[in-house]
Amino acid sequence: MAQANVDTAGAAISIREAERTNAQAQLIGFDDKGLGAPLGAQSGDIPLYAPADGRILRVMQQSETTLATGTPIMEISNIANDLEVEVKRLSTDAVQVGLGGPMDLVDKVIRLDPFGTTQFSALGVEERRVNALIACVSPPADDKGLGHGHRIEAKIVVRQCDSTLITPASALFRRAKDWAVFVVTDGKAQLRKVEIGPNNGIEAQVKTRVSEGDRVILYPSSSLSESIIVAERVINQRGRRNLR
Repeated sequence: MAQANVDTAGAAISIREAERTNAQAQLIGFDDKGLGAPLGAQSGDIPLYAPADGRILRVMQQSETTLATGTPIMEISNIANDLEVEVKRLSTDAVQVGLGGPMDLVDKVIRLDPFGTTQFSALGVEERRVNALIACVSPPADDKGLGHGHRIEAKIVVRQCDSTLITPASALFRRAKDWAVFVVTDGKAQLRKVEIGPNNGIEAQVKTRVSEGDRVILYPSSSLSESIIVAERVINQRGRRNLR
């Protein structure tokens, strides 16, 4: 049987040296720089170098402690030039968003997640939402006051044209398989079947049988019929008018 020679004395000395070194390290304080010299430290302070220029947004570690490698200490960001916006879009809307699409004509979409997540709205409705990442490409002066963690309302342009006719979506209703509106002519309601284009629930593109300047009836009731005399009324304090 083979035998191995083990230097137990050398191993014991190495263990005692390690214990002594650990004990010395535990006694070192940031306000006592002299104790760091026996351990070969140049200073009691440990320098930290930021990987990039920017502003400190958040400090995760407020006091001295032992940290594992890779533990975040603080967040640094250049909010003057590197702002990005994360927008959670309904999955039904996200399919219409394309990369590079404009955001209010000054920003653009740079990433659209390939998967959706289930979230609950403020009313408790379960919805499927997709994250869209928006780059702020407008001049920094236009984003003055906007910072990390701020809440904004985003408007993504999914289609646009130079000249088109639109109508409030609230004026549209179904008549059999067609869309229709009531147009007011000489104080009377006239039914017109129309062909519409994209409809975002607020405004819709109208392609036929309605001309610029025509007055349409908003929220037409089921009792409204053609040739009924209608009158205009104010429905809010901004002076917006409706016809009945």
